[in-house]
Amino acid sequence: PSQPPEMCYRVEKTGTDGSLLLHLIWMAPDPGGAKGRVLGYRVSINPHEPVQNVTETTLLLVVKEGNYSITVEAFNTAGFGPAARLQIDTQTQISLPSVRNLWISSNFPEDKELLVQWTLPGAPSSVPPGSHAAVRWHSEKNLSTSRWHRVDGFTSSAVITDVDPDESYLVSVFPVYNEQCGPPQSLAASLQHGALMEVVSLTVVSVTKTTVTVMWAWQRKSAPIRVDRYRLMLRRDTDTQILSLWPDQQHQHTFSNLIPSTEYSLLLLADNLSRTIILVATHFDEVPVVVTVTPLLLLVVSVMIISILSRTLSLLVCLSISSQSDSRNIQRRESRRPPD
Repeated sequence: PSQPPEMCYRVEKTGTDGSLLLHLIWMAPDPGGAKGRVLGYRVSINPHEPVQNVTETTLLLVVKEGNYSITVEAFNTAGFGPAARLQIDTQTQISLPSVRNLWISSNFPEDKELLVQWTLPGAPSSVPPGSHAAVRWHSEKNLSTSRWHRVDGFTSSAVITDVDPDESYLVSVFPVYNEQCGPPQSLAASLQHGALMEVVSLTVVSVTKTTVTVMWAWQRKSAPIRVDRYRLMLRRDTDTQILSLWPDQQHQHTFSNLIPSTEYSLLLLADNLSRTIILVATHFDEVPVVVTVTPLLLLVVSVMIISILSRTLSLLVCLSISSQSDSRNIQRRESRRPPD
């Protein structure tokens, strides 16, 4: 090979024992300039690590904090190519964000290529300026078939060509800042079906007067359909809220600012076609409920009071009649008694 591989690395903490995961990633040399197919790579890590020969373009090592010197050389039947070198200080690392909203589309059979799109990360001010992104893809059945594509830092898409219509591929995108790379976002795809993921199990989990909270899940695509984007729509007449769905984002959302006591339609859209429709009604407003209930309560209390008073009055009348009858009886007995 006439060119050294391009390299980047990522350091990840593993726990409280002080050990670290060192991810080494390199881009294979251009086959046209490699003077023959690359057979593998010789990786040297100083200090304390033996030389390794690998066929992949990634290597994962468990290391301690410290300084490391990394050398990677591609080789084929003609010999070893120029070495790529890295100097790594694990104590001065920057946490780098991954790309977001990764999706893959296909227009097969018109085009025999995959369109990979993503959103650039909102890198914090401490992150050095982004230099480029690396797109890697390989057959899901054969990891040694990795290919790479480099795009500049202001680009958020790439086109993958020379893909087999009968194969499925795992596509990963790494943001690269100088020699450091962020965590990859990965998605399986095929030329016939595009991204091999779909949204399922859409469920309403909570409803209030003005909000509706929903959940969903992503799974490996079960039907041979091709979808360029998934969206959720909550609508009532002209009142519409739309949310784009991505596998790497949270799987729950709350629609807010809704009208109380109103029925809405919740739609799962695959492109512009409805896959699922759920009718959901917001809760009643509390104010009219109180206004309605209060007169009823007053009526019930009034009836109870009238009933109690009526019973009391009846009892008093009965006692009065009984008292008058007893008095007459006493008078009759007194009048019939003979004089002394």
